Amino acid sequence: MLGRKIMFVFALWSWVVLVAARPLSQSGSAAPAQSLRDPNLRRARTPAELKEEMLKKSPGPRLDPQRLRNMTEQQRKDEVARVRRLREEAARKRQQARPKETAREQAERLAKSKAERERKRKAIKEIRAKWAREFLNEKYALVVTDEQWAVIKPKLQRIRDLRSSPRSSAGLGLTSSGSSQTGKGEAEGGGVPTWQWSARWLDLPLARRTEGQKIAGELIDLVADKNTTARQFQEKMAALRKVRSVEEAAKRKKEEPLPEAQQELRDMLTTRQEAALVLMGWL
Repeated sequence: MLGRKIMFVFALWSWVVLVAARPLSQSGSAAPAQSLRDPNLRRARTPAELKEEMLKKSPGPRLDPQRLRNMTEQQRKDEVARVRRLREEAARKRQQARPKETAREQAERLAKSKAERERKRKAIKEIRAKWAREFLNEKYALVVTDEQWAVIKPKLQRIRDLRSSPRSSAGLGLTSSGSSQTGKGEAEGGGVPTWQWSARWLDLPLARRTEGQKIAGELIDLVADKNTTARQFQEKMAALRKVRSVEEAAKRKKEEPLPEAQQELRDMLTTRQEAALVLMGWL
């Protein structure tokens, strides 16, 4: 009798354990399935899987390294040319299968792209101007506190004011057609690179240019004109040299207090800070 009771209790306990473990196993098996459905919980793919996926996306056949090892040099060249030709054909068919862009859509896309490039160019120009205006490069190079910077910044400003002088020179650079600096020598068609004269003062209106800058602008026009005579060149060059000699004399007179201003700045710097400003051309 006692043995039957023990067997009954053991069977009942086993059944309870099985019933209690069943939901746990079901919930445990559902978690991996959920993780596979969730893109944020997917496991990292192996290099072999990534390569296989890339091969599926790549149009046309691919070279078989094992097969190439058993070929002669001429056979390899022929095989490479054949695979390249087939891949180009597959890419061409793939391109043709895409919906074609209308002329209006293409014009809108190009205009939008051009506007975005211009916006980024202006943003970068504004950031650079701010950094130069606020001497932020110098501040980070000197590694100073705000109190020290409040004393050093006016000294740098004074040196800049003594050095600043209007320039009438221009450089030759490779820019895209449609540059706002000068339209001389632009190639036809938007975005075509071409050699052009470039200088900051070329963006200024004529009324804001100095005498030397006006003459330099006229000389740029003469250089761009194929019908300019030698006498016209000589007269304009002589006028520009005369103005530049006056500008250089005024610049030397203006820069007479410069060594004193540099010494005042040098006196409040450590040797490391002085070395940084020497590298940056201030001292």
